[in-house]
Amino acid sequence: AQSTTNIRRTGAVMLNRIMDRAMLFLLALGCLALLAMVLLTAADVGLRYFFSSPISASYELSEILMGVFAPVAILYCAYRNSHVCVDILFEHFSPGMQRVALFLSNAAVLICAVLLTWQSWHLIGELRETGLTSATLDLPMWPLACVFLLAFALYIPTAAIHLRRGEKQ
Repeated sequence: AQSTTNIRRTGAVMLNRIMDRAMLFLLALGCLALLAMVLLTAADVGLRYFFSSPISASYELSEILMGVFAPVAILYCAYRNSHVCVDILFEHFSPGMQRVALFLSNAAVLICAVLLTWQSWHLIGELRETGLTSATLDLPMWPLACVFLLAFALYIPTAAIHLRRGEKQ
């Protein structure tokens, strides 16, 4: 029994390290995307206002960068358990009903994470097969789908941990 407990602890520690490193990488990627969006928008507004010469692809680049930032931000909030919760109804439940509600909501989140990961995998294949690119800059779209895949794949263990612990998401 003692060795089984140690193996579980070691596995949990390894999973936490992997998740922490993956989150750090994705967080850096998301922060860079957000910084690029801010700088791009500021440059576009400045060039438009002062020189009547906006950046032609700024809208397209902002959309792509938002596609990088959004799934990373969602994952990070879930990983840190920092989502905004409105507990008006939940607080009036009995403790037993609260556990049931938490279990059902966490199970739904886990199922959605699995489905989103699976669909992201298929999306990458479809985008590579069709060769879909952005309209103005002709950038391939499949790398953006890889960010979705990674973020949603990391959401699965995060959601599973919340489900196991019975935590709010």
